Amino acid sequence: MLDPAYLEALVGAGLVMPDGYFSGSTVWRERGLVAVDLLVDAYLRRLGEFSRPELSEHPFLMPEPPYRQVFPDYRNVYTTQGGVLPGHVLRPDNLQASVRQLTEAGGDGPLVAVGGLLRHFRGPVQPLFRERCIWPAVQTTHLVPHGEAVTVLDLHQRALEAFLSDLALPVISVSTDALSDYGPLCYLTVGCLPDGRPTVLSTSYVMSPGRCAALGVPGAVLDIGFTGKLLALVAAHHRDEHGLVLPSRVAPAQVGVTVPVGSGDEVLEAWLKEADAAGTRLETVPLPQATRHRRRRSERRRLRTGAPVVVTACPAADGSTAPVTVTRRLPLERVRPDTLPSSAELRAELAASDDRLRRRADHRFRRALLESGLLPTLCTPCVESRRVSVFGRVTPARPGPCSLCGRPGEAVLVSEGGRFY
Repeated sequence: MLDPAYLEALVGAGLVMPDGYFSGSTVWRERGLVAVDLLVDAYLRRLGEFSRPELSEHPFLMPEPPYRQVFPDYRNVYTTQGGVLPGHVLRPDNLQASVRQLTEAGGDGPLVAVGGLLRHFRGPVQPLFRERCIWPAVQTTHLVPHGEAVTVLDLHQRALEAFLSDLALPVISVSTDALSDYGPLCYLTVGCLPDGRPTVLSTSYVMSPGRCAALGVPGAVLDIGFTGKLLALVAAHHRDEHGLVLPSRVAPAQVGVTVPVGSGDEVLEAWLKEADAAGTRLETVPLPQATRHRRRRSERRRLRTGAPVVVTACPAADGSTAPVTVTRRLPLERVRPDTLPSSAELRAELAASDDRLRRRADHRFRRALLESGLLPTLCTPCVESRRVSVFGRVTPARPGPCSLCGRPGEAVLVSEGGRFY
């Protein structure tokens, strides 16, 4: 199980509720829905290699016979029994509906489906990591000729890596056959938990020929997906003593601003309009009495929502402090410029915050995977003769001398415990 501090940070920031409607469900609040929209937007931005990726959401109910034609062996889904709509499955997967939408429209994608999935299983759950009601589930479907499948899947994987870097989550991609029944070629994007354990952040497949035939597709089907687990991992890694620190790409409020009530300050009003026009997401909170205690309490509330930067443009009532304070995070630092920061300076503050998050996470990632022996360079003979538990090979390939015998090898991910999530 994971340290529950990540969930406490998400709850404290107002992204999710502390409890779900049932075991294995997470209830998202309005601020969390905004963060999810920003998450999807950040992903779509990284799909720039492809022309006009399409966004879609499919119906909650799906007729069971077409689904069973593609996935006859899957038993972890909910089905309707009797009633008005018998013989349906409850949102088990987006793949079949996305393929149907593409083929009916005469397109090939990529089509990005966003919605929720239901899974039936026994055992413990972990909010956003292992759930029965999975939301958001982002699943990309791309139809390509057989000869282009690997090349296009590689492009998707590079887009995923760049997207996860935007979230300050360092990752490595591995090619594995551990899930060959679903697709003969599978890329897993692997990051780490705060305690150093590896964890899978996304999956990318070239679907198996049998499933492509069941879908009625003559070429190859690419299936790429990730879930709200990404925001949970962000919360697991990016926190300080005040709570969640969100990367600027997905922060509903990039800059929390405290202003005096009814000041009528034309300079302040012009600054707020300029920052908003520049695309900076501001959350402005009026403060009626600017005592030092109230200023700090307002700052703490803005920090708790996950804002990377807080600007207090509200002088203390006794005039003991400068009228402007800019608060940065990790480490917490307050600076008092002579004037309100310009839009360019705010963008620089946000970029610097993202860079600090990335450096901290990179250090943890190197210690967890690169320096722990989980990513050795090995040759095939040593892997086979010494029965090394290779989970997958790093992609793109990283050739080098075998760490055991010195012969030519390549970087691999080892996992003594077998498959992990």
